[in-house]
Amino acid sequence: MQPMIGEIGKLVLDGKQVGGFRNWTTFVQIVPPIKSWVIASAFWMEERVSADKVMASFYCEDSGKLKLVCEREATLHLPEEYPLDELVLIPVKMTFEEDFDWRLT
Repeated sequence: MQPMIGEIGKLVLDGKQVGGFRNWTTFVQIVPPIKSWVIASAFWMEERVSADKVMASFYCEDSGKLKLVCEREATLHLPEEYPLDELVLIPVKMTFEEDFDWRLT
């Protein structure tokens, strides 16, 4: 299976965008139980969030336009320290509470 790759995404908490991410790739463990996660190569946060869970929206390019691929509640695995309002060029991992198979999106 080819991984799904996308250009950009946004992170929303309580209806407010709190950050985003770039250049994301999905990974799927196909041996039951099926689990998946996303690694983004860079991220930014507009504010510090105390909650680990946010709504993540994943976009990919389709014919020169951004297309929403999926929106899911995700757990962010952020580093302990990070600047605000800057693109941070380190990978960030997002995992999902429930079993989720990206091959079905």
